[in-house]
Amino acid sequence: MLRGTCNPKSEITPLPMQNELEALKWLIKAAKAGDATAKSRLGEYYSHGKGGVEKDQARAVQYYKEAASAGIVTAQFNLGYLFLTGDGVPKDALQAEALFRKAAEKGFVMAMVNLAQMYRTGYGKVPKDVETARKWLELAAPHDPNAKELLKVLTEEIATANN
Repeated sequence: MLRGTCNPKSEITPLPMQNELEALKWLIKAAKAGDATAKSRLGEYYSHGKGGVEKDQARAVQYYKEAASAGIVTAQFNLGYLFLTGDGVPKDALQAEALFRKAAEKGFVMAMVNLAQMYRTGYGKVPKDVETARKWLELAAPHDPNAKELLKVLTEEIATANN
């Protein structure tokens, strides 16, 4: 994700590190006060080593878990991705699927695409289910060109399998 501000000529101007440190200070304060969105953002900071903090997946996972349980879709997606890849947590396709589903049901397009891919391929312990994959891709396709392309590929795969 790009950080910065846009000037009238649509050029990206990077934010100085001081602003990131100031943002981090306020995020920590908000998270301590129980703000779930701040916890989700702190998860991103620690997961990627942003804002002058050391990368710390254990801390990122904790923030993501708290934010995800409060219904923050970005935290549900990001935590799902960590379970999908096994980054900072044991690899667990079923946990990833459950978290992607929560985010997808709230309209988070990237979660819809990841969920569809898991069902399309039968990833890990997630059973292969091309109709469920198609459902999620149909919902995501109007909002994401990759989903639109994957829907075409899946439709061709289904047609080939039925011949």
